[in-house]
Amino acid sequence: MILTFFVLSYLVFISYFVIIIINTKTIRRIYRRPFVKKAPTTRINEHIWAKEIRVIADDGSQLGIMAVPEALSIAKTKLLDLVEISPKAVPPVCKIMDFGKFQYQKSREERQHKAKQKKSEIKGIRLSVRTDEHDLDFKKNQTEKFLTKGNKVKIEIVLKGREKAHGDLARKNLIEFVKSISVPNKTEQEIKRFPGGFNVIITSQ
Repeated sequence: MILTFFVLSYLVFISYFVIIIINTKTIRRIYRRPFVKKAPTTRINEHIWAKEIRVIADDGSQLGIMAVPEALSIAKTKLLDLVEISPKAVPPVCKIMDFGKFQYQKSREERQHKAKQKKSEIKGIRLSVRTDEHDLDFKKNQTEKFLTKGNKVKIEIVLKGREKAHGDLARKNLIEFVKSISVPNKTEQEIKRFPGGFNVIITSQ
């Protein structure tokens, strides 16, 4: 009898536990946030909210101000999209175009811009008033390589301790170092003093 009682109690406990799990999963399904498809960053077609818009045709001609449904109808007859290009204008400006090509062109321009930024990043060269001829030649070659690759170069001459009393010498050495560079260059930022010495930024011509 005792064994039977324990078996029945165990089965009741298991059943109760299973019911709790099932109910928990059901509640999660009910309250799970539904998937909402996000509107594109650039509003197009039915995602354009303005009541009236200024419309530019695919050939660049001005079609004037009209309601969105009317502009959409024109775009659809040409198998093109209605794209909002100036959302802050009053009324917003939209153009009839192939949105796929527009996205490709925009992506291409962004890649080119990033490549240009990366290409023109500032490289650093550090000197001191005690830099010997061998190191100067090495740093000069480094600077010339950076300039050849289209990078800007920030050249610093660092002063430590008592060297700070010889600012004129440090400035002169920096000027001579820049003059020694064989790659045609121009000064983007003139020589200026900072707490630890002098620096200048140059770029290729």
